[in-house]
Amino acid sequence: MIKLLIIILTTVSIFGQNFNVSVYGFSVAKATWNVKNNSVDLEYKTNGLAEIIWPAVNIYSTKFDSINYNFLNFTKTIDQRPLKQSISIDMKNDSLVYKKNYRVR
Repeated sequence: MIKLLIIILTTVSIFGQNFNVSVYGFSVAKATWNVKNNSVDLEYKTNGLAEIIWPAVNIYSTKFDSINYNFLNFTKTIDQRPLKQSISIDMKNDSLVYKKNYRVR
């Protein structure tokens, strides 16, 4: 079972995945998921009519240690006009760091 899981995860990490989001058959967004040996990235972007009504580009990224899978960093960038947000969270010395403030893990 574990070997099968490793094969599946390796295949996903090599090729990544693309998703098309549709509503009533109309394409409204595209999502791309990329898994690498030390990170997972997700990008979501509206297209077609949805791009005109509510344009959005959202990007999420998580980085981790490829040996022991400890969390290293998370970033989020959202652009949903007029809303724009961006955050970054890091792990340093077993504490989460957000806006230069430390939070105990």
